Amino acid sequence: MQTTLTKKEIFSIVKDAVHQAIREENENKTKNFLKQFPEVSKEEMNDIESLYGKAPRKKRAARVETITI
Repeated sequence: MQTTLTKKEIFSIVKDAVHQAIREENENKTKNFLKQFPEVSKEEMNDIESLYGKAPRKKRAARVETITI
């Protein structure tokens, strides 16, 4: 059995494989980076919040303007 692929098809296959490999490598680096930090228990989180207050919520824009030129 013989399969014929065009140059574009080969390029697309290789490109997808490289993107997937890079994505997996980045995920592994992120997981390994986060593993070096200990988990925070609920009790510790309550202590942090009592000392420093709760984390601020995302701010919304107070005003939005649209300018046409």
